[in-house]
Amino acid sequence: MADVRLEGVSKYYGKVKAVDNIDLFVRDKEFLSLLGPSGCGKTTTLRCVAGLEEVTEGRIFIGERCVNDIAPRERNVAMVFQDYALYPHMNVYNNIAFPLKVRKLAKTEIEKRVYEAAELLEIRELLARKPKELSGGQRQRVALGRAIVREPSVFLLDEPLSNLDAKLRIYMRKELKRLQKTLGTTLIYVTHDQVEAMTMSDRIAIMNEGRIQQEGSAIEVYKKPANMFVGGFVGSPPMNFIDCSLDEKSRRACLDFGEFKFDINDEVADIIREASSANKIVFGIRPEDIQISKTAAPSFVKASIYVIEPIGSEVQVTVRIGGNLISVAADPLFSGEIGEEVFLNFCEARFHIFSKKTGEAIV
Repeated sequence: MADVRLEGVSKYYGKVKAVDNIDLFVRDKEFLSLLGPSGCGKTTTLRCVAGLEEVTEGRIFIGERCVNDIAPRERNVAMVFQDYALYPHMNVYNNIAFPLKVRKLAKTEIEKRVYEAAELLEIRELLARKPKELSGGQRQRVALGRAIVREPSVFLLDEPLSNLDAKLRIYMRKELKRLQKTLGTTLIYVTHDQVEAMTMSDRIAIMNEGRIQQEGSAIEVYKKPANMFVGGFVGSPPMNFIDCSLDEKSRRACLDFGEFKFDINDEVADIIREASSANKIVFGIRPEDIQISKTAAPSFVKASIYVIEPIGSEVQVTVRIGGNLISVAADPLFSGEIGEEVFLNFCEARFHIFSKKTGEAIV
């Protein structure tokens, strides 16, 4: 296996910069996800690593070898696409064996590798079937088998679960994670689904507009977002953002939201003063870090219910405070009516402050 290193990689399509000066290091045997919305450059980045796109600027290393001028077939990587790209006229055995036959391996070696991969993926009984006779999950396993038999240095997966139903996606997430650890392979995984990235990855690189916004473990990017984009993209429902300012007139350190005020400690107030214009900041807090009650208390903020969405494990409540709609993850037993008055308590230890001008995290 091998590590993967991108140094100042950019990719242009005419005047459009799809990938913008990316530096990224993927460790040997690491599962790294490129996470971001459609059009953010994650698939283009993956295709550059595979050699399917030529980089405009920068260098790509697989192991110690710069692969910029090396053909895709010589990079020793295997890519699994969103549509699986199986040959409909071939049975499962021949689909898996195809890359080995192209390399003209001995028949006994091909048979050995195909059966080993089929055993690992639990599809041995499917080897005689054609792709049209398989379910979506089975087709995905065949595509993975075709990649595995090549024994590549790096696996590249581009949205491989997006065509599966919700229940099968959950199952296949577990299988992919198990498979990667069993094989001990380096794997780069492209997805727009934050749940996929957070549940499977050792590390996540979040992309937007061709740039990496933040790298880290699932917990790191969730608990300490580097900017408003990451805070809003990672988490479901997403983080709440409310414009506010530091109240310099009050005797105590607090944030002024117009309709209400929120006390903060002096240390946080000093950080805000030093890092940004105190009257141009954004308060961020996740729905699960807000307590909702029908009983008023001194530190609670009055709101009204806008909509209630029970989802079983919790009740997602959207409330209105002035012109702001705020999402709250409430206890599954919570009930209420649209327009009903409720009270919110923001967890003092779990809020974030961002610069309104740059979107970067301050606190």
